[in-house]
Amino acid sequence: MDFSTFSGRGYVLIGGLILVGAGLLVLSLIVNARVAHNVRHDIRHREKLLEYYRNIFSQLGVILIGIGVSLFIFFFQQNYQDQRKRETEVQLVLAKLAARIARGAAVVEYLGEFDALLDDGGPYISPELVERMPRSAPTGRNSASKSPRSFW
Repeated sequence: MDFSTFSGRGYVLIGGLILVGAGLLVLSLIVNARVAHNVRHDIRHREKLLEYYRNIFSQLGVILIGIGVSLFIFFFQQNYQDQRKRETEVQLVLAKLAARIARGAAVVEYLGEFDALLDDGGPYISPELVERMPRSAPTGRNSASKSPRSFW
């Protein structure tokens, strides 16, 4: 699994939200232990204050965890959807390329007929080599017996 993609898509923020929410839940458990201690020692005012803090911490923790999980699911679905869209586009491009190749394949079998017209049936000669060739050098298969022709 490639974790480099997680940092660019907000997964670090989502992980942070979930960790902060889990931290608040742990803090509410610690405060709950203090509430139990105050109940045993019959300290009413402090007990109510700690219950208030415990409720706030636990509610915020659950809310942040819920937001983090929801965002993770949303980003995960978006990433999955983007990958499927990208794969569909690649398949579409490959299908178009295959269609073009298939259309070109029908023409390729007839290129041999034009070869004799284009260069007297000889091998392909690069334009750079043609420029370096002396004027009296033959071009094509049948031109060994002929003199070089001009196009005009």
